[in-house]
Amino acid sequence: RTAAVPGQVSAEVAAISPQAPRRMTLDSIGRDDGDGGPLRLLVYGVEGVGKTKFAAQAPGAVFLCPEDSRVYGASRFPPPETWDEVLDAVRLLADGGHEYRTLVIDTLDWVEPIVWRHVLSRLGKASMEDLKYGIGYNEALVDWRRLVSELERLRRLRRMSVILVAHTQIRRFENPGGDGWDRYQLKIHDTPGKSAAALWREWCDVVLFANFEDYGRRDASARVAKGVHTGARFVHTEHSAHYDAKNRHNLPPRLPLSWQAFEDAMRDGSGADPDAVVASILGTVAEIGDQALEAKVRAALAEAGRHVPSLAMIENRVRAVLADRA
Repeated sequence: RTAAVPGQVSAEVAAISPQAPRRMTLDSIGRDDGDGGPLRLLVYGVEGVGKTKFAAQAPGAVFLCPEDSRVYGASRFPPPETWDEVLDAVRLLADGGHEYRTLVIDTLDWVEPIVWRHVLSRLGKASMEDLKYGIGYNEALVDWRRLVSELERLRRLRRMSVILVAHTQIRRFENPGGDGWDRYQLKIHDTPGKSAAALWREWCDVVLFANFEDYGRRDASARVAKGVHTGARFVHTEHSAHYDAKNRHNLPPRLPLSWQAFEDAMRDGSGADPDAVVASILGTVAEIGDQALEAKVRAALAEAGRHVPSLAMIENRVRAVLADRA
């Protein structure tokens, strides 16, 4: 039976299927307290730079590794062989009974073939190319989003942080506004509209690009520049034309590839005592013992005043100098 007045529901219909309580009410409006919850971090970079070791330094880390990467003393699940095993590991952590605080998936690009095998088995195909119009990659996105959902459940129920590790590849970027160029990108599927890489970049609050400090130096008599490898390792926290990176925590543009440096920068970007930061900076400068550097640092401190993000940037640059000289 239809209602006599548009917009109204007859008593009979209401009795059969009562309406659920409304969630969207004025009383349901809250205020963001600035706590984004447990960390969602993606760190990717060149081979051998130390991404896995960086993640292993996170508090209470447990690894889920399709890739047979090992860090001495780190806790780890057996390498998953199927997509169900990947999801089962995350669900097991979410259901509790442990003291782990951080799940590390190492690496995303080694999980991707497991996703693809799951899609091909479900659709009865031999390869992703057998599925026309990119259907296979769309199906893979469905499974990737299922993993995102399980990770969100893990964060909500157990307050565990999630660190995703990935390799990088150099690919051509076609600039819509002009000439294109080569840039570092995640080594997973990145076709517009079907991009697993975009899904993970968007989900994470922090995306770090890790690389060695290399540069070109040209002597006056040389025709071509000579590559110089310093051995220093850094993570970049802000977007560049040459790589993707981001952060929502007011981090300095570059940090040493160290969990302690990252953790300190997270703290400094969220309300640290400026006097304590200045004292830490001057203590590090004294440890270096370079008078010329000390003069530059004191000039930078005078310019920064009590602005914590600027002080944090100075502190991390000074730590980078100390690490290089060590």
